[in-house]
Amino acid sequence: SVLESRLLRLIDASGLPLPYTQFRPPWLVPTNGRVDFAYPDHQLIIEGDSRKWHLLMKSFETDRRRDNQAQLAGWRILRFTWQDTIERSDYVVSAIRTALSM
Repeated sequence: SVLESRLLRLIDASGLPLPYTQFRPPWLVPTNGRVDFAYPDHQLIIEGDSRKWHLLMKSFETDRRRDNQAQLAGWRILRFTWQDTIERSDYVVSAIRTALSM
């Protein structure tokens, strides 16, 4: 998506290590599911939440179940919106940097 591309460019421009894209964590393999970005060594997932894909109740519900599965597997999730990525890029970079240092 456009949001994912912008978010990845922001991560790259900030000097942060590049995450895996369209990562398939073990708990989503049976459903062929994936997450936008992941740092497996840090058990960190990053999701770009655009209105296009997250307005429908089914998508919203599916994402919440996926988040719960990730947390039960010991992973952390950071979710960023279009506004975050465009207008609060320092916040996005800071949050990712902090999560990678934990």
